[in-house]
Amino acid sequence: MPNAPVIRSDVPGSFPWAVFHERHPELIRRVLDALPYGPAERAAAERLLVERTTGLLEPPGEDTPDAARWRERGGRVWGRPWGEAPFLWAESYFYRRLLEATGYFRPGPAPGDRPADPLGPLRGPSAPHPRMEGGQPADLGGGRFAELRRDG
Repeated sequence: MPNAPVIRSDVPGSFPWAVFHERHPELIRRVLDALPYGPAERAAAERLLVERTTGLLEPPGEDTPDAARWRERGGRVWGRPWGEAPFLWAESYFYRRLLEATGYFRPGPAPGDRPADPLGPLRGPSAPHPRMEGGQPADLGGGRFAELRRDG
């Protein structure tokens, strides 16, 4: 069986191209409008906006908890245009870089503070996080998956 072609975001008019050139800029604008980010976070998000359409893929900074994993998984894409990377990998990395740009990996102002989820305000009250029910983590072991485990 032949390998499927790699889907990339460098084909104008394609869905992946629209995600990188239309959806991501809008998402960054909405994230920056939703929370009171400081100048450093705003500048980092703006740099990400430019980098992912005209720049090269750069590995994450060493000061984040998952840097080694991303550096390893990025393999041959580092130093190449974003559009040449496999689309789903590049989109995942975009969200990871957005977390970094907005300070998600840095500690909050007080001990024990957790940084704000930059996408949280965009979900709104009618669209809770899929792993949350009533503000509490959902029981992901129940429902249809539990039925499948019992039957299978």
